[in-house]
Amino acid sequence: MPTPGKKRPPRIVFAFAVLILAALFYAGAYLYTSIVSPGTNASGSTASQGSQASEPASSQAQVSSSAQESTKSEQGSTKQETKKQSSSQKNESSSQKPKEETTKDSQAQSTKKESEKQAAEKKKAATPRSIRHKLQGPSAASVEKSPAYADLTQQIGAFEDKDYTVAFVVHDLQTGKELTYNADEELYPASSIKAPFTTAIYQELVDKGEVQLEDVAPVAQETIIESSDEGYRELHALYGEQAFIAWLEDAGVKPGSYDSYEDMVSWNYPHICAKQFSLMWQRIYAYLGSKTAAAKQLSGFLENRTVSSLRCALDKGTRSVSKMGWFETESDYNSKPATVEGGVVYAKEGPYVIALMTGAPALLDEIVPLERAICATHASMLQ
Repeated sequence: MPTPGKKRPPRIVFAFAVLILAALFYAGAYLYTSIVSPGTNASGSTASQGSQASEPASSQAQVSSSAQESTKSEQGSTKQETKKQSSSQKNESSSQKPKEETTKDSQAQSTKKESEKQAAEKKKAATPRSIRHKLQGPSAASVEKSPAYADLTQQIGAFEDKDYTVAFVVHDLQTGKELTYNADEELYPASSIKAPFTTAIYQELVDKGEVQLEDVAPVAQETIIESSDEGYRELHALYGEQAFIAWLEDAGVKPGSYDSYEDMVSWNYPHICAKQFSLMWQRIYAYLGSKTAAAKQLSGFLENRTVSSLRCALDKGTRSVSKMGWFETESDYNSKPATVEGGVVYAKEGPYVIALMTGAPALLDEIVPLERAICATHASMLQ
């Protein structure tokens, strides 16, 4: 029986207390498993650490593998690069070979063309061609039968194709044999006339004691060696033309188309023909052979002239004396286009005069082959 005066606690309080106790129990159990029993947590932690520890190892392995792969890749790349370079060098070598072969082919073709050109020129030189005039003189027939004739006609024709007049005389000084071509046509002599005029002063005045050699020598030197026009005019002014007229008469040179010698020499550069020109040089040759002091000096001037196509046309070592003249345009004062040279060649087979006159306008280089062809006829003249 209940104690009087005391009240019992309600049932709900007990139920609440039971719940609290159950909650505390489960909380304690949870705390126990999570804190007091480290086994599960330790193994979990160990597994976690092992996993974490394995990650660097795996990473290192990956790095090592990556490095190896990179090295292999680099080696492979190097090999590929080497192969490319080798291939490139082979390609360059193979590309150079065709270029070298092309160059060689080009050189071979050029050499072939040059050989063909030379062969054609030789064939052309060996073939006579038509020219405006016939060769004249006792030696004409023998020259026409000689190998020199074809080249002579080719060289004459080359000038005549350009409408340049050609005239010449070759005179052998030992036999008197001559070869002439258009030798009567008068042409402008240009400065070539300075040699006959100066020779006349030396032979007619100096050697006869009327003029001192030392007085005339400086002006004569520049007139002959340098072809000075001023020197030539000074000789005319100092010594006049009478000595020249006497010298021309003795040489057998006629006035030609002029009315008289006086008329002829009134021109400083009178028109003359190749025959007259040849006679003048035969006279010069005879005077130089006199061996006087004046003749020796003049011979030196004529041999050492500054300009001479004849000297270029002759074989090296062949002695010659000459005087050249050239003029490029026509003028009101009797002047005409001209390339002219007269002289003496002291050839092995004997000395001869060459008197060449053309209407070509100062073609000093172009006239060399023509002079060479003319000189080549001399040996044939003697046969």
